[in-house]
Amino acid sequence: MSRARTMCIYGASGNGKTSQLIYLAKYVQERWGKTCRLVSADPGGWMPLEDEGLIWNPESNPNGIVQAFNVTNRPMLLHDMRKLSQGYWPYAFLAADGTVKTHWKMDIEGRNVGAYFIEGLMSIGSAFISHISKQDNENAATKVLYAAPRYEEGGESFGAVDRGHYGLVQKELENLVNQIGTLAIELMCWTSHVGAGEERTSRVPIYGPGVAGTAKTWVAPSWFAHCLHIEKEEPAECRLWFTQHKDSQSDIKYLAKASISPSRMREILEMYPEGYITLELGEGADKYLRLISPTVEATVVGAAKES
Repeated sequence: MSRARTMCIYGASGNGKTSQLIYLAKYVQERWGKTCRLVSADPGGWMPLEDEGLIWNPESNPNGIVQAFNVTNRPMLLHDMRKLSQGYWPYAFLAADGTVKTHWKMDIEGRNVGAYFIEGLMSIGSAFISHISKQDNENAATKVLYAAPRYEEGGESFGAVDRGHYGLVQKELENLVNQIGTLAIELMCWTSHVGAGEERTSRVPIYGPGVAGTAKTWVAPSWFAHCLHIEKEEPAECRLWFTQHKDSQSDIKYLAKASISPSRMREILEMYPEGYITLELGEGADKYLRLISPTVEATVVGAAKES
């Protein structure tokens, strides 16, 4: 199997990032006949997918095609994300002592998994920062690389973070993206909120996928083959940008890219000269995947939907 197609969809809160996963999950099942996995640290949760009956539950919804796992407040968050990126999946079981424990199982092929969705780049980065700030720097077992000020009140401990922590988290996020992209799957899609940053050399302000801090906003799109900016134009219509473009109010550039051949890009720009595709009610990011597909059928479908 070739390397998974990797993409990131980023946009402001409420612009439909999570909803795009509904269309992508159905596309994965339609095209490859496979299921999906969702790893989420996003405060908004996965309600849109649950409402569509896509979230798998062994008792209430055994036919669901999306296994979901919430990593928020996991006591070993860094470890858990590493395990997830390697293809392991957590299953809870009741131990002999009556406690609920986690068993990590490598079963991508057994579960016929075709895609990983991760919500989201900024949320997991923030969760990492929060997780590190809670570690006990006096305890050798939990001591982090860079010590930071701590404050205790009423038996509770409050921790700050050092600049070095952001570098650690940014590097770990990049490693996770790369690692998940090597799994034996067809598609990997991360979502993210909009992050502000600067271009490295010119220091010109830019918008891109949000990560922990601002130093890596400019480089985050390079972690993915496709980096798409989604914005809501009307209540029932979104724009999915695959080219860089400027904010209509501030004139600040939004980063976006499509890793396709020059000849295919010319064809797509002939159909969508503004550099975005319109997603009307009932359409999602699968429209983009069908568009960039090398098959003639996908090209025809993409053109027909836009006309």
